[in-house]
Amino acid sequence: MILLKFEIFGNQDDPLGNPIPYTRTTARAKFRLRTKAGRPTQYARYVAFKSHILRSLSREDERHLIQEIWPLIAAERYQFFLDCQIQFRGTRYGDVDNIMKGLLDALFPPKRKKGHSGPGDALLRGRPVTVRDGQDCGWMKCVLLGPFPRDEWPKVPIHIYEELDAHVK
Repeated sequence: MILLKFEIFGNQDDPLGNPIPYTRTTARAKFRLRTKAGRPTQYARYVAFKSHILRSLSREDERHLIQEIWPLIAAERYQFFLDCQIQFRGTRYGDVDNIMKGLLDALFPPKRKKGHSGPGDALLRGRPVTVRDGQDCGWMKCVLLGPFPRDEWPKVPIHIYEELDAHVK
């Protein structure tokens, strides 16, 4: 069983800032990366945050492990479970589901119609477990478990991250 535990702190602009949520856009908006005032558009910030997530995988073996998972998901015989805790700085932040989508898109790029750029995240199950706001910094702590046969879904405890920390101590 593959077990990958990783943490992502802040965002590309602010090491203490909140995670940036997935941004829905039209094809035309993807070419316009700056506003008329010269600031990055929300989509440009989202794309930069996905790069920040990949850079946050601190060890080379974490990046390598993610790439080893790709063929297992692409074969569509196995599925994985992603457990995430999210903490927000302050009380203004993006939708938790969109933050999870951004994380999945960064780790497992979606399939493209013409070229195959990644395995997609269709066989990844996950949920944000703990959401706390009003703290002094923003972060995501994640655990990726698998592979599990596609037809059999295990009984995964609700608070994997805390249970793993309790066993390590």
